[in-house]
Amino acid sequence: MSDDYEAELKDINSKLAQVVPQAEAEALEEANNNKPIPLTTITEKEGCKNVPVPKWRVEELIPSEGVTYFAGNSNSMKTFTAIYFAQKIASGEPVFNKFKVIPAPVIYIDEENGATIILNRANRLRKGIILKLLINYIL
Repeated sequence: MSDDYEAELKDINSKLAQVVPQAEAEALEEANNNKPIPLTTITEKEGCKNVPVPKWRVEELIPSEGVTYFAGNSNSMKTFTAIYFAQKIASGEPVFNKFKVIPAPVIYIDEENGATIILNRANRLRKGIILKLLINYIL
């Protein structure tokens, strides 16, 4: 594992440790007979020192294994972003003409919007109508 990758993991784990809700920490302590539970990072746990570097479906953005989902506030371009990524992964074209893509079949699941809205947004993306707005919003 590279030093940069390990440093980034430690930084992320440090930030995650800071956001553990107090109630959750107290519940863990109570379950452990009121002894403080030390927060540890995954890199500190036994047997996790040789975690492989992930393989990417979209370079440095979406891993090649697992499930990817987009979450955020209303009107934060989640649907457009997800459809855009799905189109690029299915076609193998670079994301934002910058990030390499390894093509693969895509299953797009949207639990909020109806088929009409999804198809309308996909067509607008294909025609380039919304692409500049999306790139400016994300980058």
